[in-house]
Amino acid sequence: MALTALVFGKRRFMKQDVFDKMVLLKLLVDNKNPDNQFLDETTALYSRVYPGEDAELLRTDVVSAARRAMKLVYGWPDTRGKSAEAQQMREGVLKDLWKMNDRLAPQRKGIFRGALFQFEKAPIKDRVDRCFANLSAAGLLLVEVVETELSAASARRK
Repeated sequence: MALTALVFGKRRFMKQDVFDKMVLLKLLVDNKNPDNQFLDETTALYSRVYPGEDAELLRTDVVSAARRAMKLVYGWPDTRGKSAEAQQMREGVLKDLWKMNDRLAPQRKGIFRGALFQFEKAPIKDRVDRCFANLSAAGLLLVEVVETELSAASARRK
């Protein structure tokens, strides 16, 4: 039994922002080289940290959320295809989504950003939908940032 389960009990479930990060991490890894072993190991690790989570359900939800999130990524120019350029564009968009999602996610304080002490007491029923909504909001923020940077660059040229 994991130390966290002994200390905090078995009714610990993953917070939404942790789930969102797990989805983004899967997408970043898959962009370089699709690897189910990575997802299996990550799911096993998080299942120990959050003993209330069903590992197989968590894995299924991450895969489902990642498929939906890729629709956001493919909405950006030059991200489709298997070329090295498309792969670089996808990686750039995913890293930028990660940053924008960080801006929108609740900020934690404390040791390890409070990860051991931050958990849900019941499973989040609609975490795949929430993940898509959160990443969509991060995508909209990214669009705003890009538009602002383009406007500022255009103004400097004048």
